[in-house]
Amino acid sequence: LAASLSAQTYTRTQTTEPYAQRNSAPMAATRIGNLDDGAWEIALPFSFPFFDRTYRQCFINSNGSVSFAAMGVTGSGVSTLATPVAAGLRESIHALRTDLAGNELLNNFTAHAESGRVVIQWRQVASAANAGAYHLNFQCHLLATGDIEIHYGPESVNFDQDLTYVSGIADSSGGASFAGFNNLLTVQTLRP
Repeated sequence: LAASLSAQTYTRTQTTEPYAQRNSAPMAATRIGNLDDGAWEIALPFSFPFFDRTYRQCFINSNGSVSFAAMGVTGSGVSTLATPVAAGLRESIHALRTDLAGNELLNNFTAHAESGRVVIQWRQVASAANAGAYHLNFQCHLLATGDIEIHYGPESVNFDQDLTYVSGIADSSGGASFAGFNNLLTVQTLRP
């Protein structure tokens, strides 16, 4: 999934680019809140344009979101991205927002600086409702151009239950949002 920024207009394109796990040293981060339902704050190596604002830092939520404002970064709720978007989900990118098992995230929740991009990676994480039953791998790429890429990787253990999550982006006012995986703005169950 790739979304590109042109002023305040995003377009959605889906590609078959392969998922590539990052193993380099992670970026420095400051933890906010506890491990379960908490977040990490990182400084971006470039100014990142998102809707009508530019950001030099972001907050990586342990539950599958990247936010540009501190409000709501320690939450775990899954809600609709249909406008008006709830306050805790605004000014954010939701790669796969669901309640993930925090005790499994200590070494599996990282950000990696690369040339012209930051790769935020959730590796081998499980749903809180099914901790240990299966593991998900996904990433959110922030490009210096303002493009956003969401990459979904393989699951380590096959699991046949649906996962309830949201995917997409929302602006700071909650008045504009765009769908991510499966092109929906509501709660989703079809797995990436």
